Amino acid sequence: MKIVNPPFSEEKFWGVEDKGSWEKFPVGHTLIFRGVKKEWEQWKICQKGEIPFGVEVSSFKEAIFATNFGAKYLFTFSNKLAQILQRYVDDYLLTSRVILIVDSLEKIEEVAKMGIDGIIEKTFYSSLWKNKGE
Repeated sequence: MKIVNPPFSEEKFWGVEDKGSWEKFPVGHTLIFRGVKKEWEQWKICQKGEIPFGVEVSSFKEAIFATNFGAKYLFTFSNKLAQILQRYVDDYLLTSRVILIVDSLEKIEEVAKMGIDGIIEKTFYSSLWKNKGE
């Protein structure tokens, strides 16, 4: 099970709010898109440029679109959706990893027992969209 939070992971993330923040992301960061708002063109650019990205999804349909563009991560707040996505990723041998957004890392044992790929704390996840440009 992957813990996406520091200090467990040194991977750097960049929360994409709009086209402006997407165009000036730091090299070496994994982009995180919130939801499916016709961002397919950006995902396609990431796919062709081999830029790692993740997508916050709220439905199975959104996850299918994201995986077809090569999303590295599928982030969700829903335990039920995380389990559905994990079966999908495993059954089709996809490279995307399902990451459950939780209130606290105290839930790690519960999430591990569900067989989900990884976990990220909500406060850390939310911070990816704050303080841009500082």
